[in-house]
Amino acid sequence: MRKVPPPSEQLEQLASTISGATYLKNYCNRSDLGENKDIFNAVVSLAQRKGWDMAHLDQSQLSERREVFYGNLVSNRDITENCNQLNRALAGILHSVYPR
Repeated sequence: MRKVPPPSEQLEQLASTISGATYLKNYCNRSDLGENKDIFNAVVSLAQRKGWDMAHLDQSQLSERREVFYGNLVSNRDITENCNQLNRALAGILHSVYPR
């Protein structure tokens, strides 16, 4: 069984995954990912299946970190490169969340 990361790392992983998937939906023609709330719920559900304790998740901190990650992605104007990198980086996670 995998070791559960500490809460601070969980927060960073959740924020970066949700931000990356949202960017893919908004800029990379990934309509298969659903609405923002669907992405959030799917990623949190996957974290719960991995044994992460979402009951103690600080929603305010998560929202702040998501905004920072998303802002960094949007500020990089090379959309094609962002799409390629995010599709590769998130492939395993998105396959777990959205099996085809």
